[in-house]
Amino acid sequence: MITAIREVRRAKGLTLDDVAKRCDPPTTAQTIGRLETGTRTVSIGWLNRIAAALGVEASDLVTLPDRTDLPVVAILDSRGAHAPRRTMTVPPPQVAPGQIAITVANGTGDYRAGDVIWAATLAPRDFTT
Repeated sequence: MITAIREVRRAKGLTLDDVAKRCDPPTTAQTIGRLETGTRTVSIGWLNRIAAALGVEASDLVTLPDRTDLPVVAILDSRGAHAPRRTMTVPPPQVAPGQIAITVANGTGDYRAGDVIWAATLAPRDFTT
């Protein structure tokens, strides 16, 4: 089974150790790493444990061939919005043409750390003055 565990973990800014400690019962960073890379088989039980640790649905961790992930174009934190330091993607509930994503690193306004904002790309003509 191909999973998106690593992508979701990185999008949430978590380390292997963070996820391992959040699992119930806790496990090791090495085990999470092996599950991410496919060197250890991901069972439904592991998928559910890791999903709970990441605060997502188990289905968000399964890579489907017909699903396109959204590129993260900004990270919103207490300093405002800024470009990610590395290429990041997030799994959307349903992708529409032209969609983008913003991940929230630190709570600000109505947004909390770990939130993902899905948005449509707007052209300048779409803005009214």
